[in-house]
Amino acid sequence: MADLQQHGDSWALLVHGKYHDRLMFLRPDVGEAVRAYLATRGSVTRDDVGEPLIVADGKFARDHRLSRRSVRHVVAGYLRDAKVKRPRVSNHALRHTGATLACRYTRNLRAVQNMPGHQDPKTTARYGRVVDRAKMNRALKVPVEL
Repeated sequence: MADLQQHGDSWALLVHGKYHDRLMFLRPDVGEAVRAYLATRGSVTRDDVGEPLIVADGKFARDHRLSRRSVRHVVAGYLRDAKVKRPRVSNHALRHTGATLACRYTRNLRAVQNMPGHQDPKTTARYGRVVDRAKMNRALKVPVEL
């Protein structure tokens, strides 16, 4: 909970990365969803790290911090429900999707670099190339009459 901060009308999350910590501002709709979740969640037990932001709701781990494995399991369930789960489509693949979409809509590689916490701009540049290849799709140039 200490990593969730409110800045005026905006919510931000302090993300602890491999090399540095960064403040990630949430979209207003995500901030509102977090606020609604916290209101519904109620109070939880602190652990040795502090008060968890997101807790389990299961039979055995109720009100305890979600593990990375639990997050992977929850995301995999949603991916299965959406009928998009297959090998190599996982919670980590959603990181790539987020970075690719941010690159597509902002065209600001420096801002996108901060989002997943990439140390090297070359890593982020891959997402720009994916977006460029999609825009240069030669099949889009072929006229099709319906």
